[in-house]
Amino acid sequence: MPTPSRSQRLPLLPVNMSALAKGWGFENGIYARMAGHDVTRFRVGLRRFVALTRPEYVEHIVFEHPDRYEKSIDFAVVDGAIGVGIFSDNGDSWKQHRKILNPMFTRKHLENVYDLMLEPVVKAVDALPQQPAEIEMNDIMVELTLDIVGNAIFNSDFKKFFPDDLGWWITGGLTEVMTFARFIMVAKPPGWLDKPFWALLHSSAPVPPPLSNLQKAMKKVLGGVDAVIADRIANPTDTPDVLNLMIKAMNDGTMTPERVRSEAAVGMLAGHETTATTMSYMWHLLSQNPWARDRMLEEVDTVLEGRAPTAGDLRNLPWTTACVDEAMRLYPPVWFSPRTALQDDVIGGHHIKAGTTVILPTYLIHRDPRWWPNPEVFDPSRFMPGAAANRSRGAYFPFSGGPRTCIGRNLAIMETTLMAALFSQTHTFETVPGQNMDPLALPSLRPSHGLRMIAYPRA
Repeated sequence: MPTPSRSQRLPLLPVNMSALAKGWGFENGIYARMAGHDVTRFRVGLRRFVALTRPEYVEHIVFEHPDRYEKSIDFAVVDGAIGVGIFSDNGDSWKQHRKILNPMFTRKHLENVYDLMLEPVVKAVDALPQQPAEIEMNDIMVELTLDIVGNAIFNSDFKKFFPDDLGWWITGGLTEVMTFARFIMVAKPPGWLDKPFWALLHSSAPVPPPLSNLQKAMKKVLGGVDAVIADRIANPTDTPDVLNLMIKAMNDGTMTPERVRSEAAVGMLAGHETTATTMSYMWHLLSQNPWARDRMLEEVDTVLEGRAPTAGDLRNLPWTTACVDEAMRLYPPVWFSPRTALQDDVIGGHHIKAGTTVILPTYLIHRDPRWWPNPEVFDPSRFMPGAAANRSRGAYFPFSGGPRTCIGRNLAIMETTLMAALFSQTHTFETVPGQNMDPLALPSLRPSHGLRMIAYPRA
């Protein structure tokens, strides 16, 4: 294990100017300055930050002492826009609702909604061109993952309650969230301002851009969620989707109507955006590494023999799953994780004061040559069975970890493996030469210029 380096302290004025101009400045700002340093300290406005890039430091916070940290104020934008859910909740409320929701996202339950997940993937594959043709793969992945997650949460008729351009509104809303995140990073607003501010946005009162863009996106998304829930209550079904289970919890008194609404909205938004990003980068990386793609095609053809996969088949596609895992190593959709220290702590000899915002920069840790040999190389064998035996849990955490492991992890693994297998049965994909794949650091690490690819039908 390499010797820990001393902490670095970023200069006050340049950091605050960068925060105002660029926010986190993924490629050329604050975030980039953390690379190569185990501990980076800096102040922005009234807030104190510490960034940690050693896996054992991540383990300390995420796995060993999660009770000493909570989700930071940076998630307040999510709470205000769509309501408090387990994604951003803390304390006893988080524990209570996590316990309620956990059974809904076990692999066993998700196998009950597998057919709802399979249906939109089959339709998307059938819609691919039957002659070599250019497609916008990122757009296809965004729409498809929205259909899959929406089906799993709401059932297959959910889209009739939303506008046709729902994906566009979600993407626009998440983009505006980063504008607010920049504001919160620089100036922590007083707590008394939260309720009247968000009440204004949830009202019909006119507000100036960019607030108006977020206001419209919120109305489109939450209006659709409200309509789905109201319809289900008026017309009960016995379908195995997550919404039915949440309504049952609401009827039992263990979840409030407001909580059902926010959990449904968060699940749809967070679940589809992150998975679409992962799949887009995976298709691009496979096109740049045909040896890995050929091995995946061979595995898919051998295991499935041309038929649609069952839920049980997905466990027999280790290389296909490893390709997805390696894509998330190179391009983790959740590229950093901010936590707030609830008490004074010491990590690796470094003192962390209570109230400090601790940053875990996933993207940097996943590409650090100290933990990953040849980190820029796409090598799915890193994630084949047994390969991670000696790897620190803090070196790879695209779904976070410990008690706060992403509740949608099983859903994400199932849908990404399913999409990879079905699309590979019929087509191969090549990135259009000259395509710019630089990541855009929004709430997820999205391809900044989309992803234009040539779809080639397989013989």
